[in-house]
Amino acid sequence: MNNLNNDHKEAVNSSESSQSGVVKNSEQSEGLNVGGTYKVSCTGPYEFLRGVYLKLKQIDERLIAAGYFYIAGFVALLMSVMETDKWADDIQNLVVTVGKNELLDQFLAGSAYTATFYLGIFDDTSYTGAVVGDTMASHGGWT
Repeated sequence: MNNLNNDHKEAVNSSESSQSGVVKNSEQSEGLNVGGTYKVSCTGPYEFLRGVYLKLKQIDERLIAAGYFYIAGFVALLMSVMETDKWADDIQNLVVTVGKNELLDQFLAGSAYTATFYLGIFDDTSYTGAVVGDTMASHGGWT
C-alpha cells in the first residue's frame, strides 16, 4: 500500500555569484635571460716529473714540426700520464643585449642566418664594469 501523505521533502538550494575587479597599473613583462658558466681548469706535470715532462714537450714539438704526427701522439700520451689538475674555476658568462637580440632575431626565427657575433674574453683585473650594453665597437681598446 502506498502512503501518499509522506512528510519526506527534497529541496535544492541554488545560488549564483559573480565577482569583478579593476586592476590599475598592471604590468606584463617578457624577458630573455641568457647566461652560463665557463668551467676552466689548468693541468700540468707533477712537480717531481717536471724536468722529464719539459724535455718530452720539446721532443713532441719537434716531431710535430717535422710531420711525424703518429709518433708525436705517443709522446703526448706519455706526457698526459705525467699530468695532474693544478686548479679549476667557474667563470660567469655575460650575454650582452646585442647577443640576446641576435638570439631572438636569428636563431629563434627559424630561418637561415649568418653568424657575425663572437665570444669575447677579457681580463677582469684590468677592466671592471662589464654591462649588457657592451659591444666590440663601443670599446676601441679591446682586442
